[in-house]
Amino acid sequence: MLNEPGRPSFGLSMRAPGGSDVESNPDDQQPVERDGVRPPPADTSAWADEHLFRRPRRRISRKTGSVIAGLVVVAIAFGSGLALGRSGALPSGQPPEFGVFWEAWAALHDQYVDPKALDSRTLTYGAIRGMVDSVGDTGHTTFLSPDELAGQKSSLSGSVTGIGVRLSVVGGVPIIQSVIPNGPAAKAGLRSGDTIEAVDGTLVEGKNLDQISGLIRGQPGTDVKLRIGREGVRAPLDFTLTRAKVDVPAVSWAMVPGTTVADVFLEEFSQGATDELKKAIGEARDAGAKAVILDLRQNPGGLADEAVGVTSQFLTSGNVYQERDRDGHVKAVPVQSGGVAPDLPLTVVVDNGTASSAEIVAGALQDAGRAKVVGERTFGTGTVLHEVDLSDGSALLIGVVEWLTRNGRQIWHVGIPPEKEVPLSASGRLVSPDELAGLGWTGIVSTDAQLAEAVKSLGQGG
Repeated sequence: MLNEPGRPSFGLSMRAPGGSDVESNPDDQQPVERDGVRPPPADTSAWADEHLFRRPRRRISRKTGSVIAGLVVVAIAFGSGLALGRSGALPSGQPPEFGVFWEAWAALHDQYVDPKALDSRTLTYGAIRGMVDSVGDTGHTTFLSPDELAGQKSSLSGSVTGIGVRLSVVGGVPIIQSVIPNGPAAKAGLRSGDTIEAVDGTLVEGKNLDQISGLIRGQPGTDVKLRIGREGVRAPLDFTLTRAKVDVPAVSWAMVPGTTVADVFLEEFSQGATDELKKAIGEARDAGAKAVILDLRQNPGGLADEAVGVTSQFLTSGNVYQERDRDGHVKAVPVQSGGVAPDLPLTVVVDNGTASSAEIVAGALQDAGRAKVVGERTFGTGTVLHEVDLSDGSALLIGVVEWLTRNGRQIWHVGIPPEKEVPLSASGRLVSPDELAGLGWTGIVSTDAQLAEAVKSLGQGG
């Protein structure tokens, strides 16, 4: 989970399943939790417009600062043509292990066959990424370039730059899972269920979600050409869309056909997610909903405050989660009062892309006996991230606190196990709320076994 400036947060899990410019104040670093960038499974879903990132904040310690400064010195020294390190001498005060780094850097610069390929910034960033990856906090503690860091601000604010579609990849074929109202895709006439055959003339079948998203993303005001396949239409359809900033709702919902169950899909824990959830529940009740499915699949996390707020809509007392620092001290984060659905029958759906803040919510509701959890074991993001801003606009997201569930269960590298394990079939996929009416109950059962099981767990459906 991530914290908003001045607020704690659990970062988004970084997925090598969405990113852009973020401003930060190094004098106002507050704890944030984040899932990191979670690399998703091969067949997963995400906003095609950009990867999701979450931004934690924390003041950097002097020790951490000196080590990072050492890496920056390496980059600056060699980038300017100085021979520091080639003589074996280390900058004053640096760990002796840095000598090996300098030796490797010097050898690469002296001997690599293509000197033009040796970009100092690229090499330095690669070294930092390797250092961060070596700690083993997969998908969470991470390094972000200035561009990647910028993406967090956009994502946490609930907006992205692109065409406004959510994609899933099923059997190597990219499918538009949902279309954001009033975005470029919606205005052009793209629909849920459309398949993408090519982007700007590049065939995309067999490419992973990141590769496809990378082709679709771009600067606002620029055009992208899509070749689309549509059920019932023999010839492919060609569309030219102009990329734009798109406001992405954190919550969408619809009634499951033939039931009194509302399917509430929470995309991520961006700013305002709790208020959107409360509004959705109110609308669902007005539409006759007697039970709710909280769909947290492929939710990478977000702001800690929003995770607490969402959980508190369904609980009346106790804690949401616990934090344990490196010294073993534990602090409980309590439920907030005033929840709008403390007694509404509830099932939570999760998968291996459910991470960070989303795991906090699922774990709390499971521990409290408030909801049944169905689907697949979650990602297992268990650290609270703090952001350390570096001098060139890049940043480190460092896991400084481990979070535990309401009852003290460890989730880090373990995940939340569902009471009912339900995998998707090879041809199955996550169905979004705006597809429900068109699919009907039979279509839901054949397409999304996890959602169908969630409905059945509430005593409805076939």
